[in-house]
Amino acid sequence: MIRHAQRPRLPLLIGCTFLALAATASPVRAEPFAWPQVQGPGSSVVLTYSFVNLFDPAFQGIPPAQVRAATAQAFSLWAQFAPLHFIERLDSGPPSSDMDYAADGHPQIRIGAHGVDDGLLLAHTFLPIAIDVSGLAGDIHFNSDSTVIWGIEDGSPTIDFLEVMVHEIGHALGLLHVSDVDAIMNPFHGFRFRRGEPAYLLPADVAALQAIYGAGVGSVEPVPEPSTVMLACTGLALLLARRRRITPPR
Repeated sequence: MIRHAQRPRLPLLIGCTFLALAATASPVRAEPFAWPQVQGPGSSVVLTYSFVNLFDPAFQGIPPAQVRAATAQAFSLWAQFAPLHFIERLDSGPPSSDMDYAADGHPQIRIGAHGVDDGLLLAHTFLPIAIDVSGLAGDIHFNSDSTVIWGIEDGSPTIDFLEVMVHEIGHALGLLHVSDVDAIMNPFHGFRFRRGEPAYLLPADVAALQAIYGAGVGSVEPVPEPSTVMLACTGLALLLARRRRITPPR
C-alpha cells in the first residue's frame, strides 16, 4: 500500500454548533458523541439521511445518480462493522446552512452544500450533540465554493467525493479525528480510493466506531433512482399486459 503521507493532502475540517473540535482523538477511545442505543453497544441503531441540495444543481458537475450511489457506498463501509442501519428519506427542513434549526422529525443526517469563505475547506459535519433539539446534529455540509476539482475515485488532482463522504459520515456518527495517517478519520484528504478497487476503512477507523457502537453488521437503504423505478413499473405493466393476452377465457 502506498503511504498516503507521501501524496499531497488537503484538510477535512469539522465544525460543531456547540463546540469546536480540532484535537486528535485516540483511535480506540469512545467519544461522548453518539446516536442513542437503547439496548447498549451492539444493538441496532436506525438513522435516516437525505440530500438537501446536492442534486440541484448537480454538485460540482457530478451527476445525481453518482452522488447517490457514492453516498450509499460510503454508508455501507461503516455499516459493515457496526449495527447501523441507514435509510434514505426525502428531505425536509430548511436550506443547507450553518444556522441551527429544530429537529422536528427531519432526517437525522441531512447532506447539503453551501458556500464557505475558506476555498480549501472541503466539508464539515456537526457532531450528534443535543439531537432532540438541534436539527444540525449529524448534518454534513460540503463547500459549494471550494476551489478544488471534484470527482469520484478519479485520483489526483481531483478531490474524491467518496473519500470525503466516508470521512464526514464518520463525524456524523460521533467519531473525531485519529492520528493514524492512513485512516479515513485522519484529518487530511489522502487520495485513498481508486476506481476498480474496493473502498475501505482502516483498523483505527473500525476501532473508533466499535468503541462507540459495538461490533455488528448494518444495512443501507437508498431511494431508487427515478429511472430505475420507471423501468420497474414499465416492466410490470408489460408483464401484466402479456399475462392478460395469454390467459385463456373461462
